Amino acid sequence: MKIYCSHEAVKKNLQTDLYTRKLFSPPEIKVTPSSVIKGDKMMVRCDTRLDPLRGGTELHFAFYRDGRTVRGYDVSDTYRVRSSQLEDSGKYTCEVRMRSDTVRKMSDELYIQIHELFSPPEIKVIPSRLIEGDEMTVRCDTRLDPLRGGTELHFAFYRDGRTVRGYNVSDTYRVRSSQLEDSGKYTCEVRTRSDTVRKMSDGLYIQIHELFSPPEIKVTPSRVIEGDNMTVRCDTRLDPLRGGTELHFSFYRDGRTVRGYNVSDTYRVWSAQLEDSGKYTCEVRTRSDTVRKMSDGLYIQIHGLLEVDKRPEDSWEPNELCWAGMEDSSSSGRMLTVYGRLLSGKFSISKFSMTKARLGGVRIHVTEEIRPNVVPEACETLARPENMMVVAYMTTVVPT
Repeated sequence: MKIYCSHEAVKKNLQTDLYTRKLFSPPEIKVTPSSVIKGDKMMVRCDTRLDPLRGGTELHFAFYRDGRTVRGYDVSDTYRVRSSQLEDSGKYTCEVRMRSDTVRKMSDELYIQIHELFSPPEIKVIPSRLIEGDEMTVRCDTRLDPLRGGTELHFAFYRDGRTVRGYNVSDTYRVRSSQLEDSGKYTCEVRTRSDTVRKMSDGLYIQIHELFSPPEIKVTPSRVIEGDNMTVRCDTRLDPLRGGTELHFSFYRDGRTVRGYNVSDTYRVWSAQLEDSGKYTCEVRTRSDTVRKMSDGLYIQIHGLLEVDKRPEDSWEPNELCWAGMEDSSSSGRMLTVYGRLLSGKFSISKFSMTKARLGGVRIHVTEEIRPNVVPEACETLARPENMMVVAYMTTVVPT
């Protein structure tokens, strides 16, 4: 049997084939992994299928993010990002064309979100108000993506831009006994073990407050005369919030300890002598010795009762000294313990005796024996030391 087909029918069938058979299907964007975390390797594929009858046709692929080319035409249908970053997020499309560019097709858009592996770190400090000697804990706070909870992070800490602790798996930096010099602007940085992702925190200024002020040496009386009771005080002020802190004080003269550590802030000398003169310092420390501070030096001069700068043979002006004395006979001869103050009259000095005396709060130190010459004259009434017989003299120098 013969079947005849009209020319018009054949032509119609050929036209139907031309319209229904495609060289390649419309491309589709696909991403691996389906959820991309910052630092992940990301593969974006431009998926299409060639007509089986044209399997050898060479296709070229291009990729775009937010309308901008991220990879130009290439025979590979895949765009790879080795370590995806947040800025790789966007609306992706791809375009496929024949080598001859006679056929080209664009995919629909696919929004790809790059998720944070961990949140931006934040510096936190405990306690919120720090006083020198306190233990300080600085934490670099961040949160891992729940899908990557096992990721190992490393943390580093900086003060004023300088490393105080290098990278470590611990998110905490500790200072056992914080000092004033630990104050500063702190930042921390977090990175993955492979260093594919790293983030820096904002800065946080941490102030270490003084537990007590730098000590200062103070002396009473302000002018110390030989024989005075001298009180040297190590003056400091505790932080009001730590008023119950026990402090210990020590005192030094010319760098040598004159009193070791003690809870008393005062060093007393009951009868100061010339050899007690010197440069005094004091040191304050906490009972636990976590904080200690040294004062500046203060030179304390112990003055003689009367610092006579004339020799016996020098010329003495009239009306310089009124004196009184108690006679004392000893194997070394006749001596006088002298009590006196500047009034009127004259006096003469001879023979060394190292005498010391006091009159009405005014003290003198005479390094020569003083002897009355010829006629005693009236003198201002003098304060008499207890249990001592005092005779007042106005001395007259007799020319030799």
